[in-house]
Amino acid sequence: MKPLRFLPEFRPLIESGRKTKTFRRTMHGEAGDVFEPWPGVKVRLVHDPAKTKAWAVAEFHHRDEGFDSPAEFMRCLKRIHPRQRDLDQMVGYLHSFELVKP
Repeated sequence: MKPLRFLPEFRPLIESGRKTKTFRRTMHGEAGDVFEPWPGVKVRLVHDPAKTKAWAVAEFHHRDEGFDSPAEFMRCLKRIHPRQRDLDQMVGYLHSFELVKP
């Protein structure tokens, strides 16, 4: 099982199916890989991660990230990367996943 950590606040969003994407600075796996962010909770990548910029995730994927607005997504990203300059231009990989039912 590959490691992929999430903030604890995301657990209910992932378990409910509201959060189905995560933006990461580096690529974690490829389509079909399974991760266990918490004991008993598994997610499977449904596509190979796509290289993109944070502004695009905020604008087009914030709901799939579990946020109600682009600004909310960017505030969380700022909290995770407090020293990052030009946060909206940060390049990373968008990972799409699904909850693996037991």
